[in-house]
Amino acid sequence: ERAYVDAQLSCQGRGGTLAMPKDEATNSLMAAYVAQAGLSRVFIGINDLDREGSFVYADRTPMQTFSKWRGGEPNNAYDAEDCVELVAAGGWNDVACRTTLPFLCEFDKEHV
Repeated sequence: ERAYVDAQLSCQGRGGTLAMPKDEATNSLMAAYVAQAGLSRVFIGINDLDREGSFVYADRTPMQTFSKWRGGEPNNAYDAEDCVELVAAGGWNDVACRTTLPFLCEFDKEHV
């Protein structure tokens, strides 16, 4: 478990990045993995650290057409939620980046 920035650095240190679900199939696969691992929630590579309400992937590319926000999210509770968690059911929630959570990394097949 790590805070968001430390989780991203951990993934980068191993040649990857925080996992970025860019379609339903990938998101479902990640959620199934989280549930199978017995976890309830994990950091994923999505944040709005640069501009509030403008969520981007960890590789700084903008989110295009896919998102999986839970009802009422993102809500930027306490004006302090700039990072995103994936819950085992598959939905997303914005959370404080300083929260320590398990996290998922992704790697290019060519570089594994």
